[in-house]
Amino acid sequence: MIDLKELIQNASEIPPLPASAARLASLVLDEREDRDLDEIVEAVTYDPVLTGKVLRWANSVVSGSAEQILTVKEALIRMGTGPLLQVVIASNVKPQMAKALPEYGLSEKELWHHSVASALAVNSFQRTLTVNIPKEAFVAALLHDIGKLILSRYLGDDHLQWLKEARLGGGVSACRAESEILDVHHGEVGGLMAQHWNLPERIVQGIIYHHTPEENDDPISYIVGLANIVAKSLDGGIEKETIDSEESSAIIEKLEVSAESLERSREMVQGELVGLLRSY
Repeated sequence: MIDLKELIQNASEIPPLPASAARLASLVLDEREDRDLDEIVEAVTYDPVLTGKVLRWANSVVSGSAEQILTVKEALIRMGTGPLLQVVIASNVKPQMAKALPEYGLSEKELWHHSVASALAVNSFQRTLTVNIPKEAFVAALLHDIGKLILSRYLGDDHLQWLKEARLGGGVSACRAESEILDVHHGEVGGLMAQHWNLPERIVQGIIYHHTPEENDDPISYIVGLANIVAKSLDGGIEKETIDSEESSAIIEKLEVSAESLERSREMVQGELVGLLRSY
């Protein structure tokens, strides 16, 4: 076991997202019919660095268009609020998530690529699934493994050996092994970080329960869990962690996902991933 109080303290010391990012998340996810889109534009525009990132991303995504996007409002109209929020969050977490995590067997940028692929998978579900996709799922999928950044700091050689034995010898999933041996798993730690960043509660829940959606029974947990499965299935994606078949089957059954739909999502993500990584 690890010192949970120390872990919580460590998680709270991670640099927060800029106030503009947290405010943008609150505005984008506001369900009111009379919400003012100009407020969303304003939340980005007053941050010049963020504005530059949004415009660079928007023009990269619509590179086939003859018209260049020159303002945040144009980017919002062209791309929509969900993708706008996604790129704002992504631009702030990339420096941390692009680091190597040898404790998890992840080389430089591997966690980042998996995270972006997971967010793309959520985008694909709007075209391949018949279930409603919560707006919060885009960001939750992008951040679902963020807890590994903190948890990896506590994994010594003994912990790594015990986790390996639990997975291989005990036949349990990586998430369950963390819970049994460390008394906490990376989803829970990631949820703490999202709370520290003042992100909406539903994003927090999607991160915490992406491996155990049955414990939350909110659709966002199943959607983020499925996004994780799709991202892990990509060629060149994260293949070091074995997808727990029981966990995957429960998620797929709950969402009534066909093999054809899952394959279509995988192909979409595979085709879009390289271009999106360049835009970030």
